[in-house]
Amino acid sequence: MTTLQNAVAVTDYDALLAELWNQPEDRVDFKEPFRLDQAPKKQVCGLVKDILGMSNRAGGGFIIIGKKDITGEAIHCDDEVVKSFDTTKVHDKVRFHGKPEPTFNVYLGTSPAGTTAIIIHVKEFPEVPVICAQTISFTEDKGPPVLREGALYIRSKTGNARTCEVSSEQDMRDLIDRAVLKSGKKLTTAFEDLIERYLRAGIVDPIEKKEAARSWQKEQDLICKKLETLPTLSDPILQIIVHPCDYEKNMFDTKTLQSKLSRSASFHRGWSFPCPDFEITKKLYDFSEGILVHASSKNFRDGELHSVFGLNTSGLMIYREEMSSAYDANWAGKPLLVLWVFLTIYRATGFLAKLFDFIPKTSQLKIQLLLSDTYQRLPCTHVYLPLDHPMAFFKATQISAPKISFEIEVTREEITVDPIGVTFKAARKIIEFTDAKVSDQQLRAEIEKIADPA
Repeated sequence: MTTLQNAVAVTDYDALLAELWNQPEDRVDFKEPFRLDQAPKKQVCGLVKDILGMSNRAGGGFIIIGKKDITGEAIHCDDEVVKSFDTTKVHDKVRFHGKPEPTFNVYLGTSPAGTTAIIIHVKEFPEVPVICAQTISFTEDKGPPVLREGALYIRSKTGNARTCEVSSEQDMRDLIDRAVLKSGKKLTTAFEDLIERYLRAGIVDPIEKKEAARSWQKEQDLICKKLETLPTLSDPILQIIVHPCDYEKNMFDTKTLQSKLSRSASFHRGWSFPCPDFEITKKLYDFSEGILVHASSKNFRDGELHSVFGLNTSGLMIYREEMSSAYDANWAGKPLLVLWVFLTIYRATGFLAKLFDFIPKTSQLKIQLLLSDTYQRLPCTHVYLPLDHPMAFFKATQISAPKISFEIEVTREEITVDPIGVTFKAARKIIEFTDAKVSDQQLRAEIEKIADPA
């Protein structure tokens, strides 16, 4: 059988009516059809009172228009009745009578008897009980007012179900307990959001942070020592060092890491990062000692690309690429092809997104970037290799710094969802070492062109 909760969720209002038709009256209140826009004010106030009472009931409740309360006879709601119970019109009748304003929806369905019926689904208060905000009484009534300001209305569970004021200690305690529980859930959610921001910001215990930094430095020294056995690259060199902010010596086992490398290589514009695709396919590398170091080179139309990289089971990667082979050796001066640097960073981001796809999306990665031998180099936009668009607006004089060095932290979600944004973040840092006048919009547009595989 379809549960009430599921029936509402799938908006099968006929099934919902069938389920509600014989429900206990403390949960469901039945009323004969009437036109809301023409009904006596006392009758409308009675409906408002029932909605306030259902709001304070555990789990909320339902008001069905289209059934006699005493005999249970189904009575058809004609078009005029249905129109008068438009959701907006019902809210207009209720909104000023309860604080906070009750939450409810109005639906239309067919009863088990085949008649049209109106369903008002009243939801339980989300945080604090709903209090009546206005007093309304009628001169012909000698009893208490229909609505009393400050009253807490509930649905009675004894005798004939009706809406009444809280009058017992038990009912009041029940309301208070549910309000406290809801506040606790709200507080828990607030704490979870705080923890999420805490993790996203990469805030850790200072001692743990210092220990992690020492551990990463040891790992880096080991890989660098291995890289010294590979062919030497010529300046200028782009170096990218990446590792998770949290240290775990064996984030990967050697078998898993070898498989991850094969599946994570990022092929883009004729080059697979961090090494040529044919070398990855043939698995021309060895992780037997938990560290892989590899040298690669590839010929392009106007030059060669030489690179080395190292990777170990802690997730630390060091990548170095020779920039000098990316332009004509006879070129006067000391150019630095900034677009080529941006291209390599974009490729690296694609690789990292696949390599670390198993860690939580809020986990942070530290990216350290170094460009060596930048003194008196001219950031140049003359394009070689697969890049075929000049960055005409880029104007800069020689770089005065001997090197460009900085680090950024990004989340795993950022590198996965917005690799262009991560590349832009690094590119903007590089631009800051020059006197180039490049707007964020212009810079991002160029990176988008680089990212385009066409």
